[in-house]
Amino acid sequence: MTADLLPGRWRVLATTFPMWLSGRRLRPIFTYELLSDAPLTLRDVVGYQTRSGATKTITGIDRFDAGTGVFTWRGAASSAC
Repeated sequence: MTADLLPGRWRVLATTFPMWLSGRRLRPIFTYELLSDAPLTLRDVVGYQTRSGATKTITGIDRFDAGTGVFTWRGAASSAC
């Protein structure tokens, strides 16, 4: 079940996503926590380093829509750790 597989820490090994290609955000780590099975809802915290070495995070909630097969993300602003 997807709810059992996604929680935990994930690294980006390769990407074409512009946010991670610009060089402004380095070494992203994604951490997912299960909030609900129905509908599948996860809290996500994305940590990364800036070029100056500061650690930043982006926090959000991912909800899965079984009808479309797509997660919708809603988040909060970045913050220093």
